[in-house]
Amino acid sequence: MNTQSKNKNKVAGIILILVVVVCAGVITYYDRLLHTTNVEHIVETVKISTFAKSLKPIFSRPKRLVVDSIQMDLNLVPVEVGEEGVMEVPRGWDIGGWFRGSALAGEEKNLVINAHYDTDAGSPAAFWKLKNVRVGDTVVVYDVHGRSFSYKITEISYVGIDDSSRLDILRNQDGVSTITLITCGGVWSDFAHTYSARLVVKGEFLSMIY
Repeated sequence: MNTQSKNKNKVAGIILILVVVVCAGVITYYDRLLHTTNVEHIVETVKISTFAKSLKPIFSRPKRLVVDSIQMDLNLVPVEVGEEGVMEVPRGWDIGGWFRGSALAGEEKNLVINAHYDTDAGSPAAFWKLKNVRVGDTVVVYDVHGRSFSYKITEISYVGIDDSSRLDILRNQDGVSTITLITCGGVWSDFAHTYSARLVVKGEFLSMIY
């Protein structure tokens, strides 16, 4: 073999070695990149799955209701559905009742609060002034931890006690935090021993303050 052929073989051998080294380096780089990406993805997935529940807000029952526009400030107690299938009202004339089957303060459901309009003697009771609220007024609910949840009044209406759709006011809106305030309205009926309608004030969540 002549000198020229030997030189060509050496050059070819060197090129082959370089190609092998470069390919090995590229494979190692992408293998490390893929491995790192997978690890980071796994770590991120673990973080999300582990702490997702902890990141959800913790809601508590409402304890106090304030409506500054009508100088209303009431303590709240839980009420249930009675034996006759009707939502109870608080025993006290000057307190409000949070319906236990409804939302907690700030929760993405419908928070329902009721109270007496007047006493057996006809004197003003807890929700006597509720008829004076206006759309746009703010209702503030405080929970047992002292956090405040503000709602903006969006709708005021009267529902007859015999209206077949009267229970619709208790329904939840998916993914929306709302409040519903209920008291007596309409005309007093001696025969039924109650008022002919219910005043319904609805609002939507505005903000929360710790």
